[in-house]
Amino acid sequence: MRTLRDVEDLVKNISIRSELGVRGAPSDTTLERTVREVACEPLLGVLSEQVRQMQRSKQLELLEALGISLVAVDGKVIATDPVRLHPEQQDQSQPGASSFVLKVLRAVHVGSALKPVIGQMVIPASAGESNTFQPFVKRLLDDYGRSGLIACVSVDAGFTNRENMDWLHDERGVDYIAALKGGQPTMLAEVHRLLGEGESAPSEGWELVERERSGARQVTRMLARTTAIAGYHRWASVKQAWRIRQRVQVGEKVTWEERFFLTSLPLERLKPRACLHAVRAHWGIENDANWTFDAVWREDERAWVRQGRALEMLSILRILAFNLIRLLRHRVFRAPAGHLLPYRSLLEIVRTALMTLQPADLNAGFT
Repeated sequence: MRTLRDVEDLVKNISIRSELGVRGAPSDTTLERTVREVACEPLLGVLSEQVRQMQRSKQLELLEALGISLVAVDGKVIATDPVRLHPEQQDQSQPGASSFVLKVLRAVHVGSALKPVIGQMVIPASAGESNTFQPFVKRLLDDYGRSGLIACVSVDAGFTNRENMDWLHDERGVDYIAALKGGQPTMLAEVHRLLGEGESAPSEGWELVERERSGARQVTRMLARTTAIAGYHRWASVKQAWRIRQRVQVGEKVTWEERFFLTSLPLERLKPRACLHAVRAHWGIENDANWTFDAVWREDERAWVRQGRALEMLSILRILAFNLIRLLRHRVFRAPAGHLLPYRSLLEIVRTALMTLQPADLNAGFT
């Protein structure tokens, strides 16, 4: 629905409105007032309970190729406005154009095929992603710490520093896989010395070379690891460094990409192939979650209400809906050939069900 007026019209026509506990059809102004006034913290509690229920019902079984409960953490822009409409929107104005963005940290359980969003925190206007990392993960561990859901956290290079990673491993007992780039020049230089870079091969050769082909696209991934980085530069928690080189050939065109990682995992914890899978799994937060919010649900364009804390509240509601849609997509509905049903088709099925189900269907257990 593009507007709250559309939502009002939808609710008026839902056949099982009373069975869903909806009394009447709230007007668009009532809906707007509600989303501006409802507190966000209770909704975050609903989110954590939703995820725990998925875990209890064994919907979050670990991917066999990975074998570790992996949670990816990354930043996300959920609103961009020409004026500041939320107290934590950050000023990213350029000459001649005003721009205020609201950023959040999100966590996705990428160790399972379902890949639900398990938490979110607004990044304060005075802080950045890296500074918000510890309070965000602390809240995640408060919510899920005893469940075993968060055994390892994967992050991009913007979060990678000794303070964050040692805190995560040494104080909170959680392992990490952290991308390494120029923001940590001393560590990066040592990893280059140990594992090589560019055209230079690792001194002990590549530990694993993995090839896959899909039509005209050929991908070759190479992995090298070392434990000689352990404890380097007073970085107490680091146990290994990884170098991953990827070659992609489509027809005559060949591209190369090389990435480096630090991890607190002992060498024997993941087999070489699982290391490559863990690095690819991290991008589930972008390719599965954030892409859906941006491309399918137009998160930044269809917030319905943009004033005050409404942006936060609507964002959490959208996450709750996303997780349910993921559950339907992976566990219930499949396209004729057995593939995952496209999101737009699945959303149409859900809407049709809301509009046409009868009370007898609910009693028969078709919920």
